[in-house]
Amino acid sequence: MADRFGTDGALYGLKCWAGAMLAAYVALSIGLPRPYWAMITAYIVSQPQAGAVRSKAVFRVLGTALGAGATIVLVPNLANAPELLSLAMALWVGFCLYVSLLDRTPRSYVLLLAGYTAAIIGFPSVSQPGAIFTVASLRVQEITIGILSATLVHGLIFPRSVTAGLLARIDGFVADAERWSADALKGEASETLDRERRRLASDITDLHLMSTHLPFDTARLLPRVRTVRALQDRLSMLLPVASAVEDRLHLLLSSQGVPQSVGALLADVRGWLRDGAPPEQAGALAERANALEPAGSAEPGELLRLSLLARLAEMIALHRQVRLLREQLHSPDRRAVSPDVEALLSGRSRRPLHRDHGFALRSAGAAVGGILLCCTIWIGTAWPEGSVAAMMVAVFCSLFAALDDPTPAIRAFFLYTLMSLPLSAFYLFWVLPHVDGFALLAVALAPALLIFGRLMADPATTLPGLAMALGLLGSVALGERYAASFPTFLNGALAQLGGVAIAFVATRLLRTIGADWSARRLIRAGWHDVIAMAERRTDDVSAWTGRMLDRLGLLTPRLGALGEDDRHAATDMLVDLRVGLSVAELDTLSRRVASERGRALADALAEVRAHYLALLDGREPDHAGGLARIDAAIAAVGTMEEPAARRAGLIALTGIRRNLFPAAATPEWDAAA
Repeated sequence: MADRFGTDGALYGLKCWAGAMLAAYVALSIGLPRPYWAMITAYIVSQPQAGAVRSKAVFRVLGTALGAGATIVLVPNLANAPELLSLAMALWVGFCLYVSLLDRTPRSYVLLLAGYTAAIIGFPSVSQPGAIFTVASLRVQEITIGILSATLVHGLIFPRSVTAGLLARIDGFVADAERWSADALKGEASETLDRERRRLASDITDLHLMSTHLPFDTARLLPRVRTVRALQDRLSMLLPVASAVEDRLHLLLSSQGVPQSVGALLADVRGWLRDGAPPEQAGALAERANALEPAGSAEPGELLRLSLLARLAEMIALHRQVRLLREQLHSPDRRAVSPDVEALLSGRSRRPLHRDHGFALRSAGAAVGGILLCCTIWIGTAWPEGSVAAMMVAVFCSLFAALDDPTPAIRAFFLYTLMSLPLSAFYLFWVLPHVDGFALLAVALAPALLIFGRLMADPATTLPGLAMALGLLGSVALGERYAASFPTFLNGALAQLGGVAIAFVATRLLRTIGADWSARRLIRAGWHDVIAMAERRTDDVSAWTGRMLDRLGLLTPRLGALGEDDRHAATDMLVDLRVGLSVAELDTLSRRVASERGRALADALAEVRAHYLALLDGREPDHAGGLARIDAAIAAVGTMEEPAARRAGLIALTGIRRNLFPAAATPEWDAAA
């Protein structure tokens, strides 16, 4: 949004209100019994970007249909056994939630909605199982009308394009990456630089999620999704390579210094990055870096310089590719692709995201437990409004399941819903009795809904705005004709708040884990992936890198939750990422090398595996023995006759040595032995 009280926010609030009113008008015109569901849906699917509204609309329609289908199967067959029906509904919600948390893209909304839609339709229908098909059909119609109304309004009234926001974010990402790469070439370690690198890891994942909405966008010229994904791949590789350049340069400057020719090259690369010079100049800079490399011997004094210049050439090439892809995304004719760009697009692999089965299972278990607890209270006390409470438990255990600790959000939703009740009573018992006609109804609801929509426009106040909007619309429960009674209003409000409270208790007891627990799981998952690379169980290096960077982005905001005495607190996932990439390079070489040198490379891979297995077991790795095995492999590779293989092996082993044993002294051996 432009500013906290700017016109963008007011316009967004106006569009949310208009979408809800259009949904109510259509639902009332065709005689649907609960038009307020269409209004609620219009607010739920609203997003600042029109393309995001469209994609969310598609996913919501699919999820609603799937949830309605599940209800039609479960309710008639189990209506006479309320305990079994409660268990079946709880397990369905838990299963859908589990699978949706593993996806972590906007597509996950399909199964998330399929879970709690079944609860929304099914629990209030248990007293009339014979009418379940009619109820499900009506509910799908009401929700679909809300979806289509919001989509139409946000797409036609001053639509905000996903493409414009995406391209602006890409320009910002690329500018940041070039700036910190240029800063890294100074060889000065900086905490600010480290924070910026970790932020880029999170930005890369955001870029992936935003690109999911591109096929639904309203822009006239849409970027190709595979071009955006190719840019993600290049940015992903840039992080570990540029950080390796900084590490080698810092060590060289603090020990033996760099030759004048290398210093001049570094200055020229910094200038190229800062001046935004054409990508074509990258070729000459990379050639200079290659020409300055030592001959490829294992002399200790030359290893760091070789590693620096090799990684520098890689970094230059990656920045060139990033610039080419950015230019392609901004090109008016995005279908005309140069041979260089086409090569990058054809080599792009699917980017996987981190999946935490334990986290997803725990969240699903909390939803199942909360629903069963509520159903037990409902059945045991014959609570007339127990179905509403059970429905609310399913909704709130699902909506906030992706958070480390959902209880603050659930508590806030409870409080804001409670705050909306006096306003709801004011509308229901004082305003609506005096309303005659739809136009007057829309005008009467406008002040409150416009304010709530404006709050939804600001990320900091989205939750209060949405909670109070849904609280108002749900409590007023607009129908075909006005029919309100205070007991019905009070019972419905208590059931709604009771369901949220039970969701809070179940989440607190079964699900709350904290950011420190998540941080440790992310770190350990990264260690497992490095072991998989060392054991040759990973062939797609690009996909492996993408998953590690996704974890780095998830880990960064959680690192502060680890205590100083926690052994995970000192972990740098960028180091693990660089080790894994060096292992991939070494593994490729070891497959081509036989005899004694091959065994030395295998020993180096085994050492990496042993190092990370010790970390997983909580043991201190064998630093002395491990360092000796890595140095032996470096000495063995240094005697290879093939220059390209010798160079590749020395670069990979130097990277492993530097990252696993950063405090180790300069190696000493006879390179000719």
